Amino acid sequence: MQSHIIHRKMLHNSRRTFTDRINFKNLIETNKNDSKRLMLVENLSAKNSTINGNSLRERFNVKIDNFWTWNYRRRNFALIQLNQIDDVAKIQSICGYNFHALPIRTRMIETNFSAVDHVPSSKSHYELGTNVKKSLSCSELKDRFPTNEQLIVHLTEMNSLNELDIMLRYFLITQLEEIICQSVFADFNIYPFGSSLAGLGDSTSDLDLALLHVHQWRKNANINFAMPELKSERDQTQQCLSFIAEIVRNFMPNISKVNRILRARIPIVKMSFDLAPIEIDVSIELSAENGHHGLLMADYLHYCVSQHVNIKQFLLFLKYWYR
Repeated sequence: MQSHIIHRKMLHNSRRTFTDRINFKNLIETNKNDSKRLMLVENLSAKNSTINGNSLRERFNVKIDNFWTWNYRRRNFALIQLNQIDDVAKIQSICGYNFHALPIRTRMIETNFSAVDHVPSSKSHYELGTNVKKSLSCSELKDRFPTNEQLIVHLTEMNSLNELDIMLRYFLITQLEEIICQSVFADFNIYPFGSSLAGLGDSTSDLDLALLHVHQWRKNANINFAMPELKSERDQTQQCLSFIAEIVRNFMPNISKVNRILRARIPIVKMSFDLAPIEIDVSIELSAENGHHGLLMADYLHYCVSQHVNIKQFLLFLKYWYR
């Protein structure tokens, strides 16, 4: 009995301190900062034109470190990574607004690339959801991958997010943060959790996001902001999520199906990204004393996956087998 209690105490202590060893939060912050140099461009031209590196550099007159192109619902897009964060404002300064659109600056822009730009690109065209499009039957898998090791490696690769999937998700995180956390929610940041960015997601995984307060929620018991008081913390959460839904619906481009699910055990706002098959769930944590359970689990999964490559392969194989 005594040894069992000691084991539980050691396990509790290891769970509480493993975050400091792997710096999971620092990893998320680094990826978010890098994604602030991303811009999403839609090509509105005819089908015989395309987006390539030359056309992007000539159109925007900035240095582009990397870019990814894809088609979705017969529309042509590029996600570009600029060399300098100041280049984002430079491109935005030459953009106009659609006739009946709100004059809100975002990092999603539309333009036309002429047919003469149709030049073979040195970069391959990316696909969203390759694991869904290229799934093989059981007999085909057995013929192509005779050993279990080869089969597991293949299934792991096919059921992992590719580079474009990951970059798009971080782009959405920072774009939502710029829209939501600029005024009323200025003391909040948006963090991802769940399997999507913990190393175990695939292209069908939802993007789970949580708004967390930057500082202690109540820093001074004697000095507080004057605001109407609500009955409970749950009412407070529901009111915040309702307001977030209205902000996204009115000011965030290319987002649709914004639904408030406020009576669930954990209230969320669900939405869909129109330019890629990405479903987004947004929650909010108002209590600074309680850690967000989803973030703690994502932190722990990231720690497990980082220990050995076989752990990620095993967990992804289980997800594939379960389907």
